[in-house]
Amino acid sequence: MFKTLTAFTVLLILIGVQDAAAKPRQLASGVQWFAVDGDRYAAWAKEDADTITVLDTRTHKRRHASKPTHCRGGESGRAMVGGWLLLLCRSGERLLDVRSGRFKRLPEGFDGWKYLGERFVQGSADAGRVDVYLNRRTGGVRRFRERSDHRVRDLDDPKLRLVCGPPGYLDNFARFYDARYVVSQPSGDEALVLRRRCKAKGRVIGRGDFLGGAELSEPFVAAGWVSWAAGGEAHAENLKTRKRRHWHVPNYERGVGFVQVGQARNTIFFAPAQTDDGFSAPVITSFDVFEAPLSAKASG
Repeated sequence: MFKTLTAFTVLLILIGVQDAAAKPRQLASGVQWFAVDGDRYAAWAKEDADTITVLDTRTHKRRHASKPTHCRGGESGRAMVGGWLLLLCRSGERLLDVRSGRFKRLPEGFDGWKYLGERFVQGSADAGRVDVYLNRRTGGVRRFRERSDHRVRDLDDPKLRLVCGPPGYLDNFARFYDARYVVSQPSGDEALVLRRRCKAKGRVIGRGDFLGGAELSEPFVAAGWVSWAAGGEAHAENLKTRKRRHWHVPNYERGVGFVQVGQARNTIFFAPAQTDDGFSAPVITSFDVFEAPLSAKASG
């Protein structure tokens, strides 16, 4: 009896330590945008700043990269990949290598470039009627008419093939797939459904309730995890083991906007919206940024 109670007590202690260690820690406040590359780096900046803060999650060190005038980072899950950050500028979009601080201008003559993948950058042309894809290795551009079924192309695939299955409300604004898994948000349903690529059956991993104040965020699939938020509660599930993590996100402002969630290999980030521009279709004007450790041992 004594040994059983002792083991149970030790288990409770270990759980308590794990929960305490996972408590989010604030990194920044009042930033204009935030991005994470799904592997190693995160970045953010304030509107009037002339530098971008870059966090290396392996070394836990910060550095500052020069930010060109009238440029900002994208707010999508596809704004940063593999150490490269997509910057939206009045003079045209650019890619920033956050490791070296080197910039690369993207081709002009299109509506704009919006989403970044490992192999392609997605943009639009002809007033949004045509999707264009820039091959990051060759510089070639491919064009496709907008699809009536709303299926999207895999920006990490060298062949730019379609992602299997209808994504529902999701598009490449969200980082909702990797090489093995895909998340969909069925139209008319506040739920996220996870399945293996090209498999018909899936399972619901998260639900939201917009009217109840638990607005569902876009999913973020990277580093062997899928993460999302519903209201001020953030979640992550290991894609291989199905092991779950849960966090209460500090500074969540109900009614302003959902919490942006994204992870690197050993760290998960939360960016709750703080203010908007006050219009009926509001644009978020500031975020706070938090981090919490994500177990590397459980990654799939």
